[in-house]
Amino acid sequence: MSTRKQWLLYGATGYSGSHIAEKAVAKGFRPVIAGRREAETRAVAERLGLEWRVVDLGDQAALNALVREFSTVMHAAGPFINTYEPMIKACLAGGTHYLDITGEIPVFEGLAAFDTEARKAGIMMMPGCGFDMVPGDCLALYLKRQMPDTTRFDIAVSFEGTLTHGTILSTLANTNPLPHVRRNHKLTHLPQPIGREVDFGPGRCGGLATAYSATFGDASTAWRTTGIPDITAWLRPAPEFAALANIKSAADVASLPAGPSKEELDTIPTIFVAQVGNDAGESRAVRLVTPQIYAITFDAAATIAQFVHEGTFRAGFQTPAGVFGEDFILEFDGCRREDWQPGALPAE
Repeated sequence: MSTRKQWLLYGATGYSGSHIAEKAVAKGFRPVIAGRREAETRAVAERLGLEWRVVDLGDQAALNALVREFSTVMHAAGPFINTYEPMIKACLAGGTHYLDITGEIPVFEGLAAFDTEARKAGIMMMPGCGFDMVPGDCLALYLKRQMPDTTRFDIAVSFEGTLTHGTILSTLANTNPLPHVRRNHKLTHLPQPIGREVDFGPGRCGGLATAYSATFGDASTAWRTTGIPDITAWLRPAPEFAALANIKSAADVASLPAGPSKEELDTIPTIFVAQVGNDAGESRAVRLVTPQIYAITFDAAATIAQFVHEGTFRAGFQTPAGVFGEDFILEFDGCRREDWQPGALPAE
């Protein structure tokens, strides 16, 4: 375990940050929490009995001074395209591991560019410590080991529930509406969204439904974990997505609920169907059920931060399954995996 003071959770006053703090305390962890607003940060800290700090990401010198006190930072203040650079610079300067909960491909790719510097500093960078990168990464590695000669990986996701402000703002920050995929090892965009009928299996969020090509971080992270040349993500639109058509600004976002209710977090599952195939036409598939997308994010983020603080890491840009293995997702309550029928997610 690092001799430095615990791990730092930055962005603890937001919806996701405060829930990660709560999950950490429930699991017996004692992070120090931080944010840019004193009153809100102190309120969260006092409610949970945690130490707290205040620093603005715009004050690089103060951020550097704070971060170097800690072994690890879990960065939870998005949209990350606007916030990751000052935090990774502080982590590199202080020799502090960098973690976050982003799903934004430009952030994954931007952080990957710091790989050499991170290795020299002896720190790990692991963005995407939640949905959908932890489950998706584990599924990609699991299937790759079943079919080493696979050339394509498809992952489809079905979920419901209120979206957080952070998720919506990150979506708004993506100026290219075309789905991001990987083809022949290179990131590219599909010329237009396409749909596939996917059998998500039994239960809530299950059944046969149309899933559409979508921009998920797997095109960046799963490729680094497995080397599979072609990767596509698919999303079954939840009923809550319809309201997003009217969201045009941050003010519109602020008028919405901050995120899922406790009932949503506790009762809604997330279903993943993933499939790989090789050039011989063979395929294998797997189905994974986890808690609601934000619930699994909070648990995974708190757990990974504690593990890294205790010394489980590899220097440089890393992915969840690359460090913790393909069965890591099964360590969390409410997660179960089963082999699934090939063809449940038809190939393009």
